[in-house]
Amino acid sequence: MEKIKPDWYAVAIDETPYWIVDKKDAPFIEKFIGVYLYDRNSRTRCCEITPSYFLEYVYQDMYFNDEAFSGMDDEQAEIKRDRLRSKYIYSCSSDDCYMHVSAVDAIPEKHKYHYGQVNTDDEKEAHDQAFQSIQGNRQF
Repeated sequence: MEKIKPDWYAVAIDETPYWIVDKKDAPFIEKFIGVYLYDRNSRTRCCEITPSYFLEYVYQDMYFNDEAFSGMDDEQAEIKRDRLRSKYIYSCSSDDCYMHVSAVDAIPEKHKYHYGQVNTDDEKEAHDQAFQSIQGNRQF
């Protein structure tokens, strides 16, 4: 029987509700996303019948409310963005997690990136290629 090769995807999940943001920073921040790598061909059952994907944390990012920067020149706005990134996401780490297949599949395709299969039989090498590509070539 031929082994099924991993089919790598990245998914961007809106994690804004889980963040505590200082009131003075809130007008500048639109949302936070966590980007995770998963194999669409691999499902895990975590003590239940409903299958889950294993989501491996890749990186955290944030979107800004551009209107909040309208009173600043470009240099001031970029300094403010850098300070916000430093304060919130550069010091952030997240955990890998499991999420129900149906919940991940329901996320719109515009929030997913299909890396695909890697032409190698070495699973670790395939995983590492996909992970490094998603981490280095941010799609979201």
